[in-house]
Amino acid sequence: MYLASIYLRSNSGREPNKRIPVSLIVTAYQQAVNAGGSAYSDVLGDPWGADRAYSAGSWGYVQKSKTASTTKALTGTTDPTLYKTQRIDPYAYRYDNVPNGMYQVDLRFAELLGAKLGKRLFDVIVENTLVLPAHDIRYEVGLLAADPWTFFVEVTDGRLDVRIVPRAGYDKPVINALRVSHRPGR
Repeated sequence: MYLASIYLRSNSGREPNKRIPVSLIVTAYQQAVNAGGSAYSDVLGDPWGADRAYSAGSWGYVQKSKTASTTKALTGTTDPTLYKTQRIDPYAYRYDNVPNGMYQVDLRFAELLGAKLGKRLFDVIVENTLVLPAHDIRYEVGLLAADPWTFFVEVTDGRLDVRIVPRAGYDKPVINALRVSHRPGR
């Protein structure tokens, strides 16, 4: 973490010198995944890796699963590309060899397949903590709309797990994108 101050000078009679504090956090680990899709740079220029199966010592989705995509317009986001592809029913995403500490986990969902209200319910568990119980994308935001979530969790074993668990009797869970970022100093 880097801390600094920027000072502005003006000809203002009340406050000719203004101090603006600035902080910059450099992460020790970050991996963003465009679930079900190819590598992509978002509107801020941040890279999102192509989706891939997990292999020991690396990262990826766990369990054979399918993908889906749409060319239709999506609402609720300035970056719809991250919501236009998805992985259907991955058991989890696993990240090996990550530094221990606090992590920001960004999850992105959208209902692309037209599941009716109350038909696609699933739980999201991050590092053994239930963060989204009985999540229903259609109920939260509707059809073809961005449903972003952010959580903070602690990693103590060098491995970060994001599990996406289907509820019995409901449509299979989906995820459109996810990013894990080490947050030193948090």
